Amino acid sequence: MLISNQNAGCVSPGVFLCALLRFLLPRKKNIKTPFLLLAALWLCWSGPLAWADCGFQSTLPEIAIRRVVDGDTLVREDGARLRLASVNTPELASGGGVAQALAFEARKQVEAFVEQGEHFYWRSAPGKTDRYGRQLGELYSQAGESLSRQLLRRGLGFYVAVAPVPEWWPCLYRAENTARQKQLGVWRHPDYQPIPASTVTVGDGGFQRLYGRVEDIDRGGQWVWVELDGPVVLRLSAEAYRASQLAVGQTVEVSGWLIDRRTSRAHRQGHKRWLLQVTHPSVLRPAGEQAPALE
Repeated sequence: MLISNQNAGCVSPGVFLCALLRFLLPRKKNIKTPFLLLAALWLCWSGPLAWADCGFQSTLPEIAIRRVVDGDTLVREDGARLRLASVNTPELASGGGVAQALAFEARKQVEAFVEQGEHFYWRSAPGKTDRYGRQLGELYSQAGESLSRQLLRRGLGFYVAVAPVPEWWPCLYRAENTARQKQLGVWRHPDYQPIPASTVTVGDGGFQRLYGRVEDIDRGGQWVWVELDGPVVLRLSAEAYRASQLAVGQTVEVSGWLIDRRTSRAHRQGHKRWLLQVTHPSVLRPAGEQAPALE
């Protein structure tokens, strides 16, 4: 899985200068550094930035945020609900339940991000909306900082790959790996350690990290079905399977949404009850290993 990272990195000098100019120009009429001004203007409006922060572009539409719902959901000024496309953060309490560990910390991080200014940049994700009608995308500050990247680097959420995966995924992947290596947030907390696929049972549905031994691989149809030990089967696209290099006998770690197929036709026909769809190889790795470096 050696895919070039064209959009990873920190906030670019151009993005920083853009934000600085937006702050200075209305207030100081006699700027004494014309070279800096011209250089910053060129960096701001010369098209896609060479150091773009996780997909940021200076031509993105600006929006205002009305409120923060939780660590990955916000409400735009016009009432539209926005969902960060590539991050899944711990859930707040709903329906009389209990909030997951670090859910409030994730929301506080988003609130601090929103308090930076009145307007933000929004980049719609290829998928547009989720099943709840929320608009999928990425949010950036006026300085070009990615909210998703901030959350991942602090260990306040997990990177998720929802098809179609945006081309700036390596930037987010590296941000998550930074937190994983430093054991920050969810990577240290006992509630978020991977569970054995063989022990999956009722109540384990939803987003999960799990690991298991590959027992069988079936390449039938447009999907590749990878059976793990226990009641779990992975469904991979052909592209994801080719890049993953999975093999029978290998023990892998995978993250994603675990679906209970108890009432489905597939389960009635004898197939495994629990399904986890893998749309991109970046959510798979050998169990117990750090994420491989991107080249």
